[in-house]
Amino acid sequence: MVHHDPNLWKEASAELEVIRSLVEEETRDPALQSPSSTCSSRTPTEYSVSTKFPRSCRDLVRRLPGNHHCVDCGAPNPDWASVTYGALLCLNCSGRHRSYGVAVSTVRSLDMDHWTHSQILSMLEGGNAQLQAFYQRHNMGSSLVGKRYQTKAAQFYRSHLQRHARELTRSYYPGRDAVRQQKQQEAATQAAEVSTKGTSCSRQSKQENASSRSQRPGVPVQ
Repeated sequence: MVHHDPNLWKEASAELEVIRSLVEEETRDPALQSPSSTCSSRTPTEYSVSTKFPRSCRDLVRRLPGNHHCVDCGAPNPDWASVTYGALLCLNCSGRHRSYGVAVSTVRSLDMDHWTHSQILSMLEGGNAQLQAFYQRHNMGSSLVGKRYQTKAAQFYRSHLQRHARELTRSYYPGRDAVRQQKQQEAATQAAEVSTKGTSCSRQSKQENASSRSQRPGVPVQ
């Protein structure tokens, strides 16, 4: 878990809530939608509302584990980002990521570019240490930097992060730790429900078997 100044998280949540409100306003008023947003089946999070990276959100992203150095080469104080992986990059590595194409890695500047709601959330929910740990689990360390973004594992990571960020745009963002606690609680609840259902089904099956045996001539009920 990542613990930061709670006041900073509150400020970041407030900044994101303003953006979410603008997105909702645009989706309600067709006159505010850009031509590109009305000609395709876009979700509300993909509408044209974008903004400079909010100050508190940017401060939090810079403080995430591993984000003091480029995720690929380790250069200090990276100012560029792969939105696709929620990771920070140095200028040189950002150029290489651009060469991969936007389907593999979308690059943005933390200070100069405009960002959508879901893109900001991807950065807050990602982080260099998280991505590096993922690659390490799949035996793709720094020696495979040039290849690892083209793998099925990388595809899984980016699709999961993007889907997760889109889900978070639907309501108030309580902060990174709070989101993880909520996910853990949901997982525990689901596991308990599955266990209870399994026990109930097993009990019902035993009862049905017992009833079936009782209806057979000469078969005593155990």
